[in-house]
Amino acid sequence: MDDTVVLIPAYQPTENLTELAGSLYAVGFRIVVVDDGSGDEFSHIFEKTEAYATVIGYEKNRGKGYALKYGMSFISKQMSYFKYLITVDSDGQHSEDAVKRISDEVHKNGGIIIAQRVEEKSSSPLHARFFGGVLRSLYALITGRYLHDIMSGLRAFDFKYVGELQEIEGNCFDFETNVLLHASKHRYPIHTVSIEESEWQCPKKERSHYGIFRDPWLQVLAVVKTGYPSILAAFINLIATTVLTLIFGRSFAGVAGAVMLGSLFGISATVIFNNRIGFEENYDGALSYNRIIMGMLRLFAYLLMMEILCALCGLNVLLCVIITATLTSAIELNVMKLGLDKDIRILEKP
Repeated sequence: MDDTVVLIPAYQPTENLTELAGSLYAVGFRIVVVDDGSGDEFSHIFEKTEAYATVIGYEKNRGKGYALKYGMSFISKQMSYFKYLITVDSDGQHSEDAVKRISDEVHKNGGIIIAQRVEEKSSSPLHARFFGGVLRSLYALITGRYLHDIMSGLRAFDFKYVGELQEIEGNCFDFETNVLLHASKHRYPIHTVSIEESEWQCPKKERSHYGIFRDPWLQVLAVVKTGYPSILAAFINLIATTVLTLIFGRSFAGVAGAVMLGSLFGISATVIFNNRIGFEENYDGALSYNRIIMGMLRLFAYLLMMEILCALCGLNVLLCVIITATLTSAIELNVMKLGLDKDIRILEKP
């Protein structure tokens, strides 16, 4: 573990922080804890933690993202000899076994490693689970990569990325979302590690600092801000398909022509928007994805559903488009979730 440092951002922690630092220290990790302006009331906890970790911090609370970047800056300047960085939440939910697992994975594969819970904990706040589903769906549709636990705080990085991470926007939980978007944009390798129930603990007496409104919406806005070229292109596709269907009529030939031309508008908008104002270094193909075959399959499914709903059933054109777009997106999400696209996905840059 001499080449790996663990970074723990902490705001108003409980004794779980000291126990966590102690357990990680016992298995050989070097640890840096950032006091995110917790106040004098919690100073005794950080004093105890100093027996196992280097504790740094500042007086005013600035958010988890700021604390992570503050810690990364300190490590880059004072401990640049490390090869790997692991981020861990302070509440004790990440056991030393889980941290060791993710450490082994980054040593083996490099890149960026995300720990994913096998099952969502029932103790997680309802709003966190809801927005977690929204975030992973948006992230998957925009980037073409499905990550089950996009909000996971247990991550490992090859140290060569640490300098870039400090420049990423976001001072709250949106920073962690922006990290994944940045990695996808630049096609950095992202690997996942499934963490079993025995390795993912449920700490007691720990108050969640994840807000009900501000934090989740900041994360959603981060995804929309980065992926708006793809979202705008998809909107153009839907509008063009709807208008052309009204012009060409509801015959099979008319619907087919509308879908094909509408998709052509969407593909053209995707290439233009992403290459000029969006993911310049990532998206170089159709449908905002580096997965041409998946794009073709989605187009076929789109055409089939439109012909069934519009030409055969005679439903309202706009309703047909909305239903078709929703169903094809749901199908694509499940294809990515099940990993059925992994054999046809164009390889990422090393």
